[in-house]
Amino acid sequence: NDKLTEIVAELQRQLLEAELKHERERRETLDLAKGANEKALEKQLAMQEQFKLAIAQNNWRQAAFLESQMQIMYGQQQQQERNHAVAMQHQQQHAQGQQKVQQAQHAAEIA
Repeated sequence: NDKLTEIVAELQRQLLEAELKHERERRETLDLAKGANEKALEKQLAMQEQFKLAIAQNNWRQAAFLESQMQIMYGQQQQQERNHAVAMQHQQQHAQGQQKVQQAQHAAEIA
C-alpha cells in the first residue's frame, strides 16, 4: 500500500513537472510572438504615416506603392499568426503525448 502511494505521488509530481514545463515553453513562445508583433506594428504605423504624407503631397505613385507594401505586410502577418497557432497546437499535442508515455511507463513499472 505504501509502495502504491509512493508511485501515485511520483506520477503526480512528474505530471506537474510536465505541465509546468509546457506552460514555461508556451509563455516563452508567446513572448517571442509578442516582440515580433510589436515590431511589425511599429513598421505598419510608420508605413501608414508615409502613406498619409504621400497622399497629402499628391504623390500617387508613392501612395500606391506604400498601399501595396501594406497589403503584403498584412498578408505576411496573417500567415505568421496561422503558423503560430499551428505551432502552439503541435506543442500542446506533443506535451500531452509525453505525459501519456510517462504514465504508460510507470504503469508498466507497477505491473
